[in-house]
Amino acid sequence: MRKVTAGLFYSIDGVAEAPDRFQLDAFDDELGMMLGGVMERVDTVLMGRVGYEEWAGYWPTAQQDEGFARFINEVPKFVASKTLEGLLSWQNSTLIEGDVDGFVRGLK
Repeated sequence: MRKVTAGLFYSIDGVAEAPDRFQLDAFDDELGMMLGGVMERVDTVLMGRVGYEEWAGYWPTAQQDEGFARFINEVPKFVASKTLEGLLSWQNSTLIEGDVDGFVRGLK
């Protein structure tokens, strides 16, 4: 059975919204190495609609020699949304249809 793990950036006071506004000044080589280790163990990404739309607007055209850009563009991505429909434009992205809990249990 596979593990389902949540990966989030939190500020020191517990804020998880808009990490691009607070985490870049703390992103150093040590954090980069740690995140690289995490990416090596991830084979599937689950996203919500807002995260998908924000990232799909940036990562497909980001510098592909960046480790994260290569990782996030190539990894299979499943998107939970009640408003998106049909095929998703970002490579390796699939809309979850039906029960999200059941879908996640099936991935495990």
